[in-house]
Amino acid sequence: MCVDILNLTMANVKQFIRICSFNCRSFKNSLPAIQMLCDLHDIVLLQQHWLLPNELGLLSNAHSEYQYCGLSAVDISSDVLVGRPYGGTAILYRKSLANQIRILDSDESRLTGIQINTNSGLLLIGNYCKKLNSLKHLVRTNVAESHN
Repeated sequence: MCVDILNLTMANVKQFIRICSFNCRSFKNSLPAIQMLCDLHDIVLLQQHWLLPNELGLLSNAHSEYQYCGLSAVDISSDVLVGRPYGGTAILYRKSLANQIRILDSDESRLTGIQINTNSGLLLIGNYCKKLNSLKHLVRTNVAESHN
């Protein structure tokens, strides 16, 4: 888990934003820990929530003062789920910040992002990569696409 405190200026008002990242390895089994992180932070990035696409609404149970965005990594198109669910990323953020946040579109379940409307602009991306090589490939692919 990584914790950072950022001093941002939003709408010309200085504000500290407490951010943490947590590889929860199952949202359902880690809910008490996630709720504690929400109590202590303004934004919580989650990896490996293991939720199915039709279960993403469970992220709203994390905390009554939070909203969320997230993606499932589980393909349920075959109507047969083999083994346990896996992967998935999400970002939980305080409702009080919602008017300063724009959710970024992504079709990659390993990347969930938000843009925070600050005077200098802030892009916050939660990611999950099983291997460092996956991260290098992901960066190379996105850099190559941005130059096209």
